[in-house]
Amino acid sequence: MTPMKGKQSKKNLTAAFLFCTAVVYACILGTQFKLMSFIPHGHDPKNSIVARSLAQSNSDRPNKAKRIVDLNLRKRPRGASMAELVAKKKIAVDRKDQNIDRGSPLLDEGKHAELYHSLSASIAQKWNLTTPSAVELLERQFRKENDYDPQRDFFHFHHLYKSGGTSISGLMDKTVGLPKVGETYVGILPGSHESGDFDHEKALDDINRRIAHGKIDRKDLPYRASYAHTGLRPMYGPKATKTGAFFLKQLPHKRFRMVTMLREPTDFRASNHAMIMCGLNYEVSRFNNERAANGLARTCSPQDGLNISALVDRKIEDLMEKCKTKPDKINAQQRKQCEGVRNGIDPWPQC
Repeated sequence: MTPMKGKQSKKNLTAAFLFCTAVVYACILGTQFKLMSFIPHGHDPKNSIVARSLAQSNSDRPNKAKRIVDLNLRKRPRGASMAELVAKKKIAVDRKDQNIDRGSPLLDEGKHAELYHSLSASIAQKWNLTTPSAVELLERQFRKENDYDPQRDFFHFHHLYKSGGTSISGLMDKTVGLPKVGETYVGILPGSHESGDFDHEKALDDINRRIAHGKIDRKDLPYRASYAHTGLRPMYGPKATKTGAFFLKQLPHKRFRMVTMLREPTDFRASNHAMIMCGLNYEVSRFNNERAANGLARTCSPQDGLNISALVDRKIEDLMEKCKTKPDKINAQQRKQCEGVRNGIDPWPQC
């Protein structure tokens, strides 16, 4: 081949390559414009869920099928929030990315950080969670791996005083406690108390009854959870709790998990002071029981005749009487109040 023919051949190859490149580039542009038609008007295409998902798919898997995105997103009404889209199941991702069965987060953390934040802010606003870190704490729940095994796990709710635990106990009854037979929630270990200490004897009686009379193997006992003011941890070592040791002995095949709930400190302090130190819940209940016995309607409002000052007076009078006649029947806080009275401290102002 002569030099001139070689140069001419190289030019032809270069021209062919440039032509093919231009055709491919035009096809890519056409595809991108077609995809842009899926995005609602008035929405920034760079920040849309569809665009982000496709862009990520192109960068991660250029030679594989694109992520499946529900094209119902095209029908998204203006102003619809991300929370509404998720609630309506408008976003579909493939099973490989979800990994729900393997305990991975519902959505990929890096790809959907904005969605997590939006959902968390929506939840915080709905429930009026004003704590500065509320949104951040909620976001963590989306990233936390869920390894709960309903067949193996047994969880105990440690109900801290005045923290909303009575409501959580009721929720447990109607979820992990089901089915309900008569007045008993089968999944809840007897001895649980929505607002009291755990009754170990009651729990043991039910366990022994089922094993002895029902011919049930211990590993087939139906209990999935318990709740009480009684704590669970630690379960091992010289400081193991009575409840922890009891569970390990009676349900050795279970993996034990503990759940608790905290309350904003100022709210907790106010509620604890009124109920525990001043016993106002009991006094209001006693007052209303007396009204009901006289044929009167119950009341929880000063406007309807509930005199809080009179209830405090009555509480203190009862306490002073106990200090004199039943010193062994009072708790540590009441004993401190009795001692204060003997030293000339008026107990009335503290309530």
